[in-house]
Amino acid sequence: MAGTIEALVPGGQATPGPPLGPELGPTPVDVQDVVAQINDETAAFDGMEVPVTVEYDDDGSFTIEVGVPPTAELIKDEAGFETGSGGVTIEGDDARTFDDHVDAGEYDDVLDE
Repeated sequence: MAGTIEALVPGGQATPGPPLGPELGPTPVDVQDVVAQINDETAAFDGMEVPVTVEYDDDGSFTIEVGVPPTAELIKDEAGFETGSGGVTIEGDDARTFDDHVDAGEYDDVLDE
């Protein structure tokens, strides 16, 4: 029985525990081998949540596809924040307040709408 497993894992820091372990446990693959390969392939995204897809066959062989981290993860990494909650502002305002300024036309001279 071949199958596919999709999960978000911390780049370079996946473990045989959740979310991968419980999904991979009933499959014919070697969980440690899968985790090791995921960590190798996601090392550049150290600590960021990275989407991975593991496709496996009945013989225990597997392939791993690494996706691009969600935009929020990339912004947090670039800005140097541990969490995204309340960390990113635009011109000192949160996004909703800034959006109100844009709607009011305060930035029409710099935005080409």
